[in-house]
Amino acid sequence: MIPESELMALKAVILRMEETVPLTKVQLFHMAKRRKFRRMRPNEDTDEYREEVARNRKKWPIKNTFHPRNKSHPVYGDTHYALGFHVQSLNDELDNWFTVGADSPPHVPEGRIKVILKRAKDMELRNRFVTAYDKHFANFWKPPINREPSGDKMRDSLQGKIPRLEISVRDIEDRGDGKFAYGFEFHCCDCGGWMLDLPDDDDGPVICVACEQVFGSFADMKALASHIGNEKAKSLGLL
Repeated sequence: MIPESELMALKAVILRMEETVPLTKVQLFHMAKRRKFRRMRPNEDTDEYREEVARNRKKWPIKNTFHPRNKSHPVYGDTHYALGFHVQSLNDELDNWFTVGADSPPHVPEGRIKVILKRAKDMELRNRFVTAYDKHFANFWKPPINREPSGDKMRDSLQGKIPRLEISVRDIEDRGDGKFAYGFEFHCCDCGGWMLDLPDDDDGPVICVACEQVFGSFADMKALASHIGNEKAKSLGLL
């Protein structure tokens, strides 16, 4: 029997997801860049700062640290089927998702909530929860692209930054003085689309017109395309 207070907490989270506008892939792309390129504060990269952090850790040690795998929580006890614990975890992760984004959706609390509701045979509430959750996260999980190493470390490194976009050389135009103009073909690994929405600046995202998949930054795409074009020219004996 699930306590009424925990069911009310779940309904509040469901209502939050139902009423909140989902983040777009472009918004998440920019959030990820801000997380990746966060600049340190000027005083952080000093011995004095590190010594202060070490002193504070000794002064205020972390106590009663809890990890969900421990299954023993001071409030919920056994967390395996504690709906309230997983609802709180999901709500905390939603706060993080809507504020700064995340590398992946909150799958762990979502999965446990679905199991608990199915076990309680409350399929109406479970279906409502799944619908609200999928509104935000159904389109953001993609299976990884597993590529065999090409033997070209530079290409593999550049391709790793935009793994869901295939680039190939369509034609090469010799402009003299050892300069060439390349024509490329693009292929979205998710939908097969070939049309791209390009940004106005190098830091902006390259997007598939058909399925709106965000491949990566324009700068990364140009670097990979340039490398592929030069390697193709070399293989034809043009460079």
